[in-house]
Amino acid sequence: MTEQYIKSIGLKRESIADFEKYPFSLPAVRSRQMSLVARMHDLINLESQFIIATHSPIIMAYPDSFIYEIGDGIRKVIYEETEHFQIMKAFINNKEKMLKELMLSEQ
Repeated sequence: MTEQYIKSIGLKRESIADFEKYPFSLPAVRSRQMSLVARMHDLINLESQFIIATHSPIIMAYPDSFIYEIGDGIRKVIYEETEHFQIMKAFINNKEKMLKELMLSEQ
């Protein structure tokens, strides 16, 4: 019965070609998010279920997840419709433009 709880999370570092490349260079990914997805997968294969509150597009990307977005109400959305995915995608695809807009809005 104790197999139903996450006891530890690990990253298979030998499987990563280069930790200096995105997204592995990010501290949060390097040590937590990717490892969490891998451990969740192991436990889901053992019929575990999870309820997770997150802003992480990496964790939300788990296949066949039900994603609920909380705003003026609660609605079920697909991964690509989430605000967090859209912001991350926009930032990655237009880093300089996004940074310029963010820095102008601070002045």
